[in-house]
Amino acid sequence: MLGPILFESDRVFVRPFRQEDTLTFLAYRQDKAIERYQGWKDYSLEDALKFVDWASKCSIASGETQLALVLKETNTMIGDIYLKFEDKHIALGYTCATAFQKKGYMSEILSVVLSQLQESYKLPMRAEIDIRNLDSIRLCERLGFKQINVVDGYIVMERNGI
Repeated sequence: MLGPILFESDRVFVRPFRQEDTLTFLAYRQDKAIERYQGWKDYSLEDALKFVDWASKCSIASGETQLALVLKETNTMIGDIYLKFEDKHIALGYTCATAFQKKGYMSEILSVVLSQLQESYKLPMRAEIDIRNLDSIRLCERLGFKQINVVDGYIVMERNGI
């Protein structure tokens, strides 16, 4: 395992993106079941290469980052999380490959990430979720998020800081 582990739960760890993540990342970005709730369409290999190059250079210290979620047991990348530090909150985004959804992985690792970030930064976490994505809305509710607004087809949810 190369590179630092930034967050860790029982079954999943979070690390910076690496170039070898490109094809796995591309596969779930091209999955129509995932794409329908996201802001991208017709994701190409060129898109993935550019994105992974950008993400591999980001860090929490830079104020905006996209990080890889990796299953400990197999060292398989299963998704990613996005974090952006705003003035009064931390924006959160996440994606989990379809094959790894509904297994508790995202809930497990986000519990760790949210707790550690809120303990360190004392800021609320905010997620914008496509209003049709009921599974993601329920996930955020289980993690302590509350709906605060609806904007352009997205539910804005927030979890208060400590």
